[in-house]
Amino acid sequence: MAYRTVMVDPLAVAIPEHWYPVGGTSEHLGTGPRKLSSSELQHIKDTLAGRFRYLFVAELTDGGYRVVERPGDDTVRVSPGLADVYMNTPERSLTARRRADSMTLVMDVRDATTGELLARLVDRQKGVMGALQFPNTVANSVDFRRAVEAWAQRLRAGLDEMSKQSP
Repeated sequence: MAYRTVMVDPLAVAIPEHWYPVGGTSEHLGTGPRKLSSSELQHIKDTLAGRFRYLFVAELTDGGYRVVERPGDDTVRVSPGLADVYMNTPERSLTARRRADSMTLVMDVRDATTGELLARLVDRQKGVMGALQFPNTVANSVDFRRAVEAWAQRLRAGLDEMSKQSP
Protein backbone atom coordinates (compact mmCIF):
# COMPACT_ATOMS: atom_id res chain seq x y z
CA MET A 1 0.00 0.00 0.00
CA ALA A 2 1.31 3.44 -0.90
CA TYR A 3 0.70 5.80 2.00
CA ARG A 4 0.77 9.52 1.20
CA THR A 5 -1.06 10.94 4.23
CA VAL A 6 -0.24 10.58 7.92
CA MET A 7 -2.31 11.02 11.07
CA VAL A 8 -0.14 11.78 14.08
CA ASP A 9 -1.74 11.06 17.45
CA PRO A 10 -0.82 13.29 20.38
CA LEU A 11 2.47 12.31 21.98
CA ALA A 12 2.14 10.44 25.28
CA VAL A 13 4.94 11.34 27.70
CA ALA A 14 5.91 9.18 30.69
CA ILE A 15 8.28 10.69 33.23
CA PRO A 16 9.62 8.24 35.86
CA GLU A 17 7.96 8.65 39.24
CA HIS A 18 11.35 8.78 40.99
CA TRP A 19 12.55 11.79 38.97
CA TYR A 20 12.45 15.13 40.76
CA PRO A 21 13.70 18.22 38.94
CA VAL A 22 14.66 20.38 41.91
CA GLY A 23 17.82 19.63 43.83
CA GLY A 24 19.93 16.54 43.48
CA THR A 25 20.08 14.54 46.68
CA SER A 26 20.17 11.00 45.25
CA GLU A 27 23.32 9.96 43.41
CA HIS A 28 21.56 7.30 41.37
CA LEU A 29 18.16 8.73 40.59
CA GLY A 30 18.75 12.46 40.45
CA THR A 31 15.96 12.99 42.93
CA GLY A 32 15.63 16.13 44.93
CA PRO A 33 13.64 17.59 47.75
CA ARG A 34 10.45 18.48 45.90
CA LYS A 35 8.10 16.44 43.79
CA LEU A 36 6.32 18.31 41.00
CA SER A 37 2.63 19.04 41.16
CA SER A 38 0.35 17.44 38.60
CA SER A 39 -0.06 20.79 36.81
CA GLU A 40 3.73 21.26 36.62
CA LEU A 41 4.16 17.75 35.21
CA GLN A 42 1.38 18.38 32.70
CA HIS A 43 3.08 21.61 31.59
CA ILE A 44 6.31 19.69 30.96
CA LYS A 45 4.47 16.98 29.03
CA ASP A 46 2.51 19.51 26.96
CA THR A 47 5.67 21.46 26.10
CA LEU A 48 7.51 18.32 24.98
CA ALA A 49 4.47 17.06 23.04
CA GLY A 50 4.03 20.38 21.23
CA ARG A 51 7.65 20.60 20.16
CA PHE A 52 7.70 16.91 19.19
CA ARG A 53 4.64 17.34 16.97
CA TYR A 54 6.05 20.48 15.34
CA LEU A 55 9.36 18.78 14.48
CA PHE A 56 7.73 15.50 13.44
CA VAL A 57 5.18 17.13 11.14
CA ALA A 58 7.85 19.38 9.58
CA GLU A 59 10.01 16.38 8.72
CA LEU A 60 7.10 14.42 7.23
CA THR A 61 5.81 17.32 5.14
CA ASP A 62 9.34 18.06 3.91
CA GLY A 63 9.35 14.46 2.69
CA GLY A 64 6.18 14.97 0.67
CA TYR A 65 3.65 13.53 3.10
CA ARG A 66 0.48 15.36 4.10
CA VAL A 67 -0.49 15.33 7.77
CA VAL A 68 -4.25 14.92 8.13
CA GLU A 69 -6.83 14.82 10.91
CA ARG A 70 -9.12 12.21 9.30
CA PRO A 71 -8.10 8.91 7.72
CA GLY A 72 -8.32 8.16 4.03
CA ASP A 73 -7.46 5.12 1.95
CA ASP A 74 -3.81 6.21 1.79
CA THR A 75 -3.42 7.17 5.48
CA VAL A 76 -1.11 5.71 8.06
CA ARG A 77 -1.75 6.41 11.76
CA VAL A 78 1.25 7.06 13.97
CA SER A 79 0.92 6.75 17.76
CA PRO A 80 4.11 8.04 19.40
CA GLY A 81 5.06 7.94 23.06
CA LEU A 82 8.11 8.96 25.04
CA ALA A 83 8.92 6.64 27.92
CA ASP A 84 11.50 6.92 30.68
CA VAL A 85 12.10 10.61 30.00
CA TYR A 86 15.02 11.60 32.21
CA MET A 87 16.63 15.02 32.20
CA ASN A 88 19.25 16.23 34.62
CA THR A 89 18.39 18.85 37.15
CA PRO A 90 20.28 22.14 36.90
CA GLU A 91 22.34 21.21 39.96
CA ARG A 92 23.26 17.75 38.66
CA SER A 93 24.22 19.03 35.23
CA LEU A 94 27.11 20.85 36.91
CA THR A 95 28.48 17.78 38.69
CA ALA A 96 30.84 15.14 37.36
CA ARG A 97 28.64 12.22 38.49
CA ARG A 98 25.57 12.76 36.37
CA ARG A 99 23.37 10.33 34.53
CA ALA A 100 22.99 11.02 30.80
CA ASP A 101 19.77 12.64 29.67
CA SER A 102 17.66 10.03 27.90
CA MET A 103 14.26 9.22 26.48
CA THR A 104 12.79 6.22 24.69
CA LEU A 105 10.42 6.47 21.75
CA VAL A 106 7.73 3.81 21.51
CA MET A 107 5.83 4.33 18.26
CA ASP A 108 3.14 2.22 16.61
CA VAL A 109 2.42 2.68 12.92
CA ARG A 110 -0.93 1.36 11.72
CA ASP A 111 -3.07 1.45 8.63
CA ALA A 112 -5.52 4.19 9.60
CA THR A 113 -8.50 2.45 7.99
CA THR A 114 -8.02 -1.16 9.07
CA GLY A 115 -5.96 -0.69 12.23
CA GLU A 116 -3.44 -3.27 11.02
CA LEU A 117 -0.09 -2.88 12.81
CA LEU A 118 2.52 -2.10 10.16
CA ALA A 119 5.48 -1.36 12.38
CA ARG A 120 6.57 -0.69 15.94
CA LEU A 121 9.67 1.34 16.74
CA VAL A 122 11.33 1.33 20.15
CA ASP A 123 14.45 3.47 20.27
CA ARG A 124 16.38 5.01 23.17
CA GLN A 125 18.23 8.27 22.66
CA LYS A 126 20.77 9.89 24.95
CA GLY A 127 22.20 13.37 24.89
CA VAL A 128 22.23 16.72 26.59
CA MET A 129 18.62 17.79 26.48
CA GLY A 130 18.40 20.37 29.21
CA ALA A 131 16.52 20.34 32.47
CA LEU A 132 12.87 19.38 32.62
CA GLN A 133 12.49 21.95 35.37
CA PHE A 134 12.52 24.34 32.43
CA PRO A 135 10.79 22.34 29.68
CA ASN A 136 11.48 24.92 26.97
CA THR A 137 15.21 24.24 27.37
CA VAL A 138 14.52 20.57 26.60
CA ALA A 139 12.07 21.16 23.78
CA ASN A 140 14.49 23.58 22.11
CA SER A 141 17.68 21.59 22.73
CA VAL A 142 19.72 20.39 19.77
CA ASP A 143 19.77 16.78 20.99
CA PHE A 144 15.96 16.68 21.45
CA ARG A 145 15.49 18.10 17.95
CA ARG A 146 17.96 15.65 16.44
CA ALA A 147 16.30 12.67 18.14
CA VAL A 148 12.79 13.63 17.00
CA GLU A 149 13.93 14.42 13.47
CA ALA A 150 15.80 11.09 13.27
CA TRP A 151 12.67 9.23 14.34
CA ALA A 152 10.57 11.09 11.78
CA GLN A 153 13.18 10.35 9.09
CA ARG A 154 13.02 6.64 9.96
CA LEU A 155 9.24 6.73 9.62
CA ARG A 156 9.50 8.59 6.33
CA ALA A 157 12.03 6.08 4.98
CA GLY A 158 9.74 3.22 5.98
CA LEU A 159 6.76 4.83 4.26
CA ASP A 160 8.86 5.47 1.16
CA GLU A 161 9.92 1.82 1.14
CA MET A 162 6.30 0.61 1.46
CA SER A 163 5.32 2.86 -1.45
CA LYS A 164 8.05 1.37 -3.65
CA GLN A 165 6.82 -2.16 -2.92
CA SER A 166 3.14 -1.49 -3.63
CA PRO A 167 1.75 -2.16 -7.12
